This record gives sequence, C-alpha cells and structure tokens, in this order.
Amino acid sequence: MCLSNINIEIANVQSFMPIDGDQLKRTVLGVFKHFNIRSAQISIAIVDHDEIRRIKHQFFDMDIVTDVISIDLSDDPETCLECEIIVNAQMANEVTQNKKDHTAAAELNLYVVHGLLHKLGYEDDTEIAHEIMHAKEDEILSYLGFGKVFKGKDYIIL
Repeated sequence: MCLSNINIEIANVQSFMPIDGDQLKRTVLGVFKHFNIRSAQISIAIVDHDEIRRIKHQFFDMDIVTDVISIDLSDDPETCLECEIIVNAQMANEVTQNKKDHTAAAELNLYVVHGLLHKLGYEDDTEIAHEIMHAKEDEILSYLGFGKVFKGKDYIIL
C-alpha cells in the first residue's frame, strides 16, 4: 500500500558483484520522472541464478534462469505503482565479463528498467513490441548516463 509518494527498498542477497543502491534508486527515480510517476512502492531484490530460478518456478512454474522478474503488487495501479523487481546480478556479471561496451552495473540497471517498463505496460512478446520496449530502455539509460546498454542484443535463457 502506498503511504507516501515514492518508497524504494533494496535487498542484496548475492555476492557476484558490488551493488550501488543509491544508483539503483536514481535509476528507478529516472524511470518515474520519464513517465511522471508520483506515487510508488518499489522493492528491488538482487539475487543470483539459484534464487531467480526458485522464484520463477514458484510463481510461474518455469524451471529457468532469467535476468529479471517483475511482480505487480498494486491494488490500484492508476493511483500507485506497487511492485517487486527481482534482478539477477550473477547474470549481469556473466553477460558483461568479456565485453568492454558496458559494465555489470549498467547491465543490472537495464534489468531494473526492463522490469519497471513491464509494470508500466510495455511488453516484448512481439518483434515490434520488443523493438519499442528496448528502444525505450536505451533512451532512459542514456538519459541516466549509462549509454545504450541493450543495443538489440539477445539473451540466452539458461
């Protein structure tokens, strides 16, 4: 339940990369500014492969590892956005290990933006929707100083 304007909680339960909680909060606030969101309760859990697989199985009956899961907790999304964003730091670390174009932190922030965009009505289940959503991600991440992080790359589901 939204009691104040914007509340962002972060739980880091992984050891694959250091986490800048303040940066993650700035990313969430950047998305909210972009969409003029004034009331939200957001919880971000930063996990590893094992935990995200467990959550994906528990809530979606799928035994896979993924980059992000977003769960809507809103009673009334018109008045207050409430959601849990679960991001996979182990995947962010692995995806960027041999790349020089962006950091694991930028990749993790991409996952946060992606999860929030899903809660704001964006989808990536068709080619056109995929292009629109990922262009919006790069627009937001560029505004936040990360540059274009997605750039049309494909992810492998483990």
